[in-house]
Amino acid sequence: MFVESGVRFYSIEQVDKHSFPTFNNHFIFFSEKDNLDVRMNSQLKFRLKKISRHLDYKFEYLGLYDIKTIENSIKLGVSVFYDSQPVMKLGEDIINEINKIKEQRPIVFGDKYYKKNINKLELQSV
Repeated sequence: MFVESGVRFYSIEQVDKHSFPTFNNHFIFFSEKDNLDVRMNSQLKFRLKKISRHLDYKFEYLGLYDIKTIENSIKLGVSVFYDSQPVMKLGEDIINEINKIKEQRPIVFGDKYYKKNINKLELQSV
């Protein structure tokens, strides 16, 4: 409701060959509303606990809007051992989806992305 713009991206990480990969969904939001981070954190924590108590959830406050801070906080990447037994158990369809995420760019939305804005957010995957 109070989110003006943001970035969404995914990452996948497998710690070792014997563990399953972790699929991460990242959101970075911008808003002028004061203390919105506290409100969002409590609501998201409550709602995610209703879905599953086993979800790992992390909420970080980046501070005032700064294009460099946002660009530095985006960590794209897929780190998976494709020949490991846990990845093979996931099946061919999931492996194909992992490959799609590997080439995905961050999705930018909202006011800070409009072309007429001088301080727009331009992202490129590394």
